[in-house]
Amino acid sequence: MRNCTFTGNTAELGGGIYIVWGSTFTVTNRTISGNSTSGFDSGGGIYLHGGVMTVINSTISGNSASDKGGGMFKSTGTTTVKNTLIAGNTATTSDPDVSGTFTSGGYNLIGDKDSATGFTNGSNGDQVGDSGSPINPKLDTLKANGGPTKTMALLTGSPAIDTGSNDNAAGLTTDQRGAGFVRIFNTTVDIGAFEVQGAGAPEIGVQGKSVSIVNGDTTPSADDDTDFGSANVATGTVDRTFTIKNTGDADLTLSGDPKVSIGGTNKDNFSVKAQPNSPVAASGETTFVITFNPSATGDRTATVSIANNDGNENPYTFDIKGKGTAPAGITVDPTKDPDHHRSRRHCRVHRGVEQPADGRGEDQPLQQRHI
Repeated sequence: MRNCTFTGNTAELGGGIYIVWGSTFTVTNRTISGNSTSGFDSGGGIYLHGGVMTVINSTISGNSASDKGGGMFKSTGTTTVKNTLIAGNTATTSDPDVSGTFTSGGYNLIGDKDSATGFTNGSNGDQVGDSGSPINPKLDTLKANGGPTKTMALLTGSPAIDTGSNDNAAGLTTDQRGAGFVRIFNTTVDIGAFEVQGAGAPEIGVQGKSVSIVNGDTTPSADDDTDFGSANVATGTVDRTFTIKNTGDADLTLSGDPKVSIGGTNKDNFSVKAQPNSPVAASGETTFVITFNPSATGDRTATVSIANNDGNENPYTFDIKGKGTAPAGITVDPTKDPDHHRSRRHCRVHRGVEQPADGRGEDQPLQQRHI
């Protein structure tokens, strides 16, 4: 079985795969992730109970067992593992990644072998962690990375990149994704089902209120905080915080000066209160804050621009808007005395304060002012 993904399965034993006596099974270029056991059982990803199994250039990660062997549990039988990544699994009792006795075909990455045998760090090209010092494989989440099936990409700096054995991958022309994704890139094969195809690349995205803002968006909305709402022209300001995410596998560099700039019709009504950090590591994020301070009433619009090193989204832009509102006015109700003079003793100023009409004060014209 090759070039496929097993995910989202649950069983008492072997959430992803269960192999019994008399079976001969080969797993090649395959991802096993997001599977689990129910009750108190072992082998979240794979359970081998007799038979013969060979695992080649596969990724087993993100599985869980309620007992042992979150990634793979071997009770009996024979299991040979080559160029395979088994890390990032969990188990309630022990042995989160592998449990049992295995035969290493070399060049595997085992996150935490715990009590399992057959894998030795530094021997036969194997990279093996333990409970005191597990290996972080630097894997992305299971998602569409091209090809017909979902895979788990190797992120920048992954110890699985270019550390497999080409001999173990003999006969494989593509990684799990199939046509267009060669199995051996940059001279040496990667460990696992995914082959990094070139130098890593950043991928920028921006969110407001955890909602993605599309590059080039021209329709500000309160849903993603690009519509700042209303602010008083005299006294009001509104702050909004936005998040820049790098979902790529290389550092994202914000190359502008300033990093986030504001242009457009009413650019002076918006300012960047806090600039983001740069660079943004792969799978990392940073934030920036924009302040809306209207200079006039009515709709005020501008465009945010973020220069960066994402090859197809530079610059990253989106429109923002806010509405300026007039300050509360003062109304004056003058009344006339019997001699038709305007007198302060007969005035009421309505803004929460009333002038006493106690008969004191000299008669004079009243000037009306707006504050």
